[in-house]
Amino acid sequence: MDPAHKRLAMEVEDHPVAYGTFEGTIPKGEYGGGSVMLWDTGAFETEGPGSPEQQWEKGHLKLRLHGEKLTGTFTLVRMRGKATGREWLLVKSADVDAQKGWSVDDYAFSILTNRTQEQIAANTPKPTPIAPMLATLETALPEGPDWLYEVKWDGVRVICTVERGGVALQSRNGQSYNASFPELLDLPRALSLKSGTLDGEIVAVDAAGRSRFEAIQPRLGRTRPGNGSRPNAHGIALYLFDLLAKDGNDLRGQTLRKRRGELSAIFRPNERFRLSNPLNGTAASVMAVAVEHRLEGIIAKRWSSQYVSGRSHDWVKVKLQQRQEFVVCGWLPGKRSFSALVLGLLADGQLTWCGNVGTGFSEAAIRDIHATLKATAIESRPRIAIGEWPPKMHWVPPALTAEVKFAEWTTNRHLRAPVFVGLKPDRAAKEFQMTESKTGPTPSLTNLDKVYFPKDKITKGDLLAYYREVAPVLLPHLKDRPASLKRYPDGITGEPFFQKNLSDSTPAWVPSVTYYSEDSKRDIRYALVQDNNTLQYVVNLGCIDHNPWMSRTQSIDSPDYVLFDLDPFHCGFDKVIEAAHSLREILDSLKLESFVKTSGSDGLHIVIPLKPVHSYDVVRDFAASVASAAAQARPDLFTLERSLAKRTRRRVYFDYLQIGKGKTIAAPYSVRPQNGAPVSTPLRWEELVKGLRPKDFHIKNTVSRLAKIGDLWAPVLKGRQSLTRRKL
Repeated sequence: MDPAHKRLAMEVEDHPVAYGTFEGTIPKGEYGGGSVMLWDTGAFETEGPGSPEQQWEKGHLKLRLHGEKLTGTFTLVRMRGKATGREWLLVKSADVDAQKGWSVDDYAFSILTNRTQEQIAANTPKPTPIAPMLATLETALPEGPDWLYEVKWDGVRVICTVERGGVALQSRNGQSYNASFPELLDLPRALSLKSGTLDGEIVAVDAAGRSRFEAIQPRLGRTRPGNGSRPNAHGIALYLFDLLAKDGNDLRGQTLRKRRGELSAIFRPNERFRLSNPLNGTAASVMAVAVEHRLEGIIAKRWSSQYVSGRSHDWVKVKLQQRQEFVVCGWLPGKRSFSALVLGLLADGQLTWCGNVGTGFSEAAIRDIHATLKATAIESRPRIAIGEWPPKMHWVPPALTAEVKFAEWTTNRHLRAPVFVGLKPDRAAKEFQMTESKTGPTPSLTNLDKVYFPKDKITKGDLLAYYREVAPVLLPHLKDRPASLKRYPDGITGEPFFQKNLSDSTPAWVPSVTYYSEDSKRDIRYALVQDNNTLQYVVNLGCIDHNPWMSRTQSIDSPDYVLFDLDPFHCGFDKVIEAAHSLREILDSLKLESFVKTSGSDGLHIVIPLKPVHSYDVVRDFAASVASAAAQARPDLFTLERSLAKRTRRRVYFDYLQIGKGKTIAAPYSVRPQNGAPVSTPLRWEELVKGLRPKDFHIKNTVSRLAKIGDLWAPVLKGRQSLTRRKL
């Protein structure tokens, strides 16, 4: 999976298709004698020009793999000049699935049985999964000293079988998780035993210590690799809470208190492998803590209970759920008239999708609701419906209101575990905000009269009003991009500060995503400004401008545009304009469409929209080559010298070094913290003429400009260009 490594691939004679499922030992002396491991399985498709046969003849076969271990695009290249002509190289493409530093040694186990090559050779049997003990759902926690209370982790249950230094991670139904969570294969090192069986939960933990189920879904194959935010390896943790067997001794007949004691004695917790510690206090106080910290729920276990597979009243779970009203926007077809209702939120005159609800209906309700929906169905989506919606849904006018209970909001602002409660026939669809309860939080805006721009007498309230107006065009440029918040609590004359890591006091409804920072060597929980509520929230914190990453959570290691930042160095802005047109000529020669905006300060930003398939290093290297070409063509115009002391005056500084994971630029339509409240404004190339100045575009005229010409950077959001085969 690392493009830096090329693998030798030997062409052999055709094999029967049935061999594709064989694992075992072929007797010595026979063809292929020895142990055979089924290392990976899945599907493939060909890519690129020509049929598979034509690519084969040319010796250049391009494949997209959909395996458990190998995903993304690979190329088989026939090696020239070899005696047999059967030597090929297997090369991983530098796409969104590529993983720098990926090691095959971490995946040295069978995808079928989790066994190593040595275990297969020794005919070691496949581990027989133990069906886990399950909790009974109740509405209240049991009280008393014989009960242990634990967090109900929002992850995936796993039975861990340790044997001969290896481990098999298996789901409740026996599915292997070894390929999905290779970083957990070090579990034996955290245990003082030769063999054993343990029960636990794999979770993706955010910076606040909360488990986030939606962050773990890409590992389970529920979202196609590359299309979802694959959780950072540093956010994966295994919480252990039971020991079922130890060194050949079955402990399931022992009490929970005895099993927990044994587990504590042989377990050495660390950042990745943790003990699910009991919560102290009464049932009421524990539930209060769960509500305060917005946990999914609480598990109560009887200290005297034995471990019995299946559902048991000795283990009890209580879930914390929220309830809210949503607009019914349509339905998804299914065997029972419909499979789910499609739900939306109506805010600021716009309708956005927030998930589907497919449980909680009686048969009578399904019939009645379906009849109502069919009678009012419309052929196309309403104009006010923005963003992504399910492709096969049937639409209805946004008139019906449904009440739904759910576990939480996911980071992409969809409902987690929704259950239908009922239609509200007496409630017309109205403006609903994302809340955590019926009366849940909307941004509490404070100090609206506080002056942020003293010379211009622009207040915090004015700034909030501006961002409400431009939200429809600004938010698509912020969506799914981690944001570094630069806060000006005392306006532009005060001392600003950066806040990357959201505090524990941040409301739970604020979307966020957690990534490991190599600089600070810890997880950072970044804000995601996905909607108008969140936009108002961060502006209320003092964020005058907005500084998102150059990549989105779906492809976080691949920027979706190239950035060129042109800044004057002891020269006028007319020279920056001349430099921008000179740069555009180079980009036009490469047949790359480019877009320009004022930085809002004293420079220009020029971007090339991209498919998010290139790494930051590749994009930065390309930008460096363009910068070098520009400087060679016009040494009288450009300077690449980063040091101010060495930089030539009366030149335009061509900055391409802002391209990097975690680096940011001001988003289009952001107000900049300078006198006059200038706005980083997209321009037509023909507008870029001598005499134009960045200060011409500011908070007081941007809304009227948008009303006349719309979002000139809307095409940037749809850019599908590639840097492949672009040579200067």
